Amino acid sequence: MEPKQKCGTQGECCKKTAEKRQEPCGNGQPCQEGTCAGSSGQNNWEHEKADLIETIQRVVADFDNYKKRALKDKQENEAMASAALIIELLPVLDNFEIALSLDKDSDQNARKGREMIYASLVTALEKRGLASIDAMGQSFDPRMHEALLTGPGQQKNQVIEVLQKGYTLNGKVIRTAKVKISS
Repeated sequence: MEPKQKCGTQGECCKKTAEKRQEPCGNGQPCQEGTCAGSSGQNNWEHEKADLIETIQRVVADFDNYKKRALKDKQENEAMASAALIIELLPVLDNFEIALSLDKDSDQNARKGREMIYASLVTALEKRGLASIDAMGQSFDPRMHEALLTGPGQQKNQVIEVLQKGYTLNGKVIRTAKVKISS
């Protein structure tokens, strides 16, 4: 951005350049070495000072915007990386739940240990924003549920069985619940 000089007599501006300008300035005299020939030195200094202050303010504002944008980009990248990891862990949660549901006859201490590991995994994921979708008995919602089967039920389009849990991450559905609904 080129600073502007104000003519002392006419009040019009001409651009300051490294070369002499040949066209007349606001006072009718050619500009010499980037200053108006008929302007006073004090007016030029004040105008240049005001231009420099304005330039500094713009640079500071641009830098503040850059910092905000960089912080937002960093947070978005972290959220995307976290979401990708959580999505990859969902099958592990499913398998854990299946293993716990089938593990009725084993040693109580071993079962209790597996339940504790599962609970700590779920807690860690919930701290990162994971929440399961409560589908059982709810009305079918295509944004939250994926109907795989239909069967007899009391109310039409009501979830009567959850085949696979669905999850949200920070309020956004990352996997729909796979359900059986009443017909």
